[in-house]
Amino acid sequence: MTRPRLSVAMTLVALISVFVAGIPTAMAASTTLYLRGDGVPGATMSASPPPSMQLPDYDGSGDRGRKIDKSGNGSSETNPGKHQRWEHHAEGGTITVQDLVIWAAPKDFDVGKEVRFTAWILDCDPTCDYVAHASKTLDDTDSWKSVTLTFGVTHTFKGKVVVKVTVSDQSDDDMWFAYGTNQYPASLKIVYTGAPTTTTTAPATTTTTAPVTPTTTAPHTTTTTDEANVEDELTLGVSEPGPMRVSPVLVLSMATPEDSAIGAIDPGRLRPQEGLKVAFSTATEMIESYWGLAVSLGGLMTLLLMVGFKRVNEDVSYDSEAGE
Repeated sequence: MTRPRLSVAMTLVALISVFVAGIPTAMAASTTLYLRGDGVPGATMSASPPPSMQLPDYDGSGDRGRKIDKSGNGSSETNPGKHQRWEHHAEGGTITVQDLVIWAAPKDFDVGKEVRFTAWILDCDPTCDYVAHASKTLDDTDSWKSVTLTFGVTHTFKGKVVVKVTVSDQSDDDMWFAYGTNQYPASLKIVYTGAPTTTTTAPATTTTTAPVTPTTTAPHTTTTTDEANVEDELTLGVSEPGPMRVSPVLVLSMATPEDSAIGAIDPGRLRPQEGLKVAFSTATEMIESYWGLAVSLGGLMTLLLMVGFKRVNEDVSYDSEAGE
């Protein structure tokens, strides 16, 4: 009688393939950016959930929410009454923009009006480049309606990621939008697939030469090394030489709570020395993450090989007994 045998090699290859395939997904950082009500027509996005409060009258129109008038200019619209935009720092970051959730309705909740709006994803630094857009039509709506617009685009941003909303000139009327509160937590879902780049400028240094002799009062000679035009690009997540290691607590203490919540720090708020610390700290953490994955993988391989050798020995022993 022949006993069925398990292919140890095939099992090992399959398990390792599944384990390695999951590494990129684990390293990607998924983030929900909530649309704030901190400006008209320009506002910001934040990883912090919106506050518990009544929906404000954002534009002073006398009605709660934000009223946006019809427009035929699309993403190039500049009239404050005909668009609303939100932005978030993403310089040098590769981001997959997934979807936008926002609450919308026809002006005055007029159920007899059919309205259509578009959300644009732009890359602004400071001029804006088109990335993607999605549109939605509403009809028979007499109250706030949650609307989801899907983009599904991956882009490396040279500047800020911007969401801009306009109302089509083909709509029967203007529109109202609700966001910025816990009751209407409008948000943009993104996935960071590449770390943003921080650029720092080294400060100028000054050297002072003492007088030549004590009997002669000679003017101090000052030599200035102008390094203002020398820029060192530090890409977060890339290892740099040197023993510097910065505590994650120190790094997070230099950022706002909103930035700390998503693991991103605004380069504009850091001094050059702090920018270096952020870069080295991030590089160190990335190396530790990959090292942890490598150790786990090695342990898994060792365990499977031990199981395989034990099974082979059992098969050999079984065959020997059967031969006798």
